[in-house]
Amino acid sequence: MEANGAMRLAMRLKRSAIVQMLKSTIPDGQELVRRLWTIPGNLEQVVGQTVGQAVEESQLEATRHCERVLMSLPPDAGVCRHALIDAELRIAEVTDMYSETMRALRRTANANVRLAVTYVQGP
Repeated sequence: MEANGAMRLAMRLKRSAIVQMLKSTIPDGQELVRRLWTIPGNLEQVVGQTVGQAVEESQLEATRHCERVLMSLPPDAGVCRHALIDAELRIAEVTDMYSETMRALRRTANANVRLAVTYVQGP
């Protein structure tokens, strides 16, 4: 059997085992579906807090570093000074990337839960 096919089979068996375990733990299919739909919100909250804090700390440290370098530059370092100022502006743009990352997380989590719900509610 091809490695890719074997991997798909193993994943299908694993998924079936997980669903059966969940069904035996939570006999009511609607309760399982309800719990599955709590995953995206919980995931977004945990990831949002963690990534948000990391982004904030990184931005602060990068800004401090740029300011230290700017202070150490000689007065005639025009091009370098402009490059560092531009870098500081780009550091602020990380917040936009964070927002897009969180939107992508939300879309992906919802799509995966939708698939899981379809699988659980299937025949």
